[in-house]
Amino acid sequence: MRDVTEMEGDELMTWIISQAIRNELEMFHGGGALDPEHPESDEGFITDKQMRALNIVIRRTVYEALRDRDDEENAAFCAFQLNTVHDYMEAPGSPELEAAYRELEVTMLKDGPER
Repeated sequence: MRDVTEMEGDELMTWIISQAIRNELEMFHGGGALDPEHPESDEGFITDKQMRALNIVIRRTVYEALRDRDDEENAAFCAFQLNTVHDYMEAPGSPELEAAYRELEVTMLKDGPER
């Protein structure tokens, strides 16, 4: 395990946020994982190689977003990200997001083998 005891600030928050995202993506990775298009399958649809690439992209993007959040020069970065929010996306912290997540969990339990 990586020693994170000496980390602080954006680097530490990047690890916390990135690992939280990565750990939730595990439900789609590997044996016993969920493939929403083939719920009867016992295999996830994210391969080890794809998961590694996703982890790299997630860590880099989270770090950049945290690093740039208070930088006036990078206001365009924040504006771009917010302009990619679509109406169909549940808002963070909303009851709709919680309901969508619970529905996903139910689907995983109902449609797949022991996950």
